[in-house]
Amino acid sequence: MWHRGESVLRSPRSFVGDLTTIELDALDLARLGQGQQLRFDASDATDEVAVIDTAGRLRGIVHREGSGWQPDIVFHQESE
Repeated sequence: MWHRGESVLRSPRSFVGDLTTIELDALDLARLGQGQQLRFDASDATDEVAVIDTAGRLRGIVHREGSGWQPDIVFHQESE
């Protein structure tokens, strides 16, 4: 039950807890934001990976495509 003063919002990362998570640097995050295919090692991952930035914020979901990873969902930060 919700009580006044309690947050009812969940962190976006809480919705992708079952996915492998990979942290990307600013250059790869820019590629993600432009919908470009990414290359990183996630050989232990399933066909989908959650992408986070260096601050731990969820920035997107990508799927395996050939030898790379293609963005499905991209979350842009307000400062971009």
